[in-house]
Amino acid sequence: MDYNHITSFLSKITNTLKSSDLKYDAIQDGIFRYTNKKIPKNNLSIKSGVLIIKESPTLKNEIFIKKNKIIEEIKKNGVDVLDIK
Repeated sequence: MDYNHITSFLSKITNTLKSSDLKYDAIQDGIFRYTNKKIPKNNLSIKSGVLIIKESPTLKNEIFIKKNKIIEEIKKNGVDVLDIK
């Protein structure tokens, strides 16, 4: 039997997962640079270019105050984020 198609499929899934992890690492680094707070990856999501953060109101306010700088930093890290909510 030829299992190349299965190997190829699993390889694509692995690359996608690594890419997703790298994306969220870049987001975490951008936020950390301006807030000194590390946000868990499971509290971050991206929909249509909008970064959605599930955190305490205090931390969200700090992020919103520095939103433009954080977005700029995240974009420098190669992740296309248009807004933060």
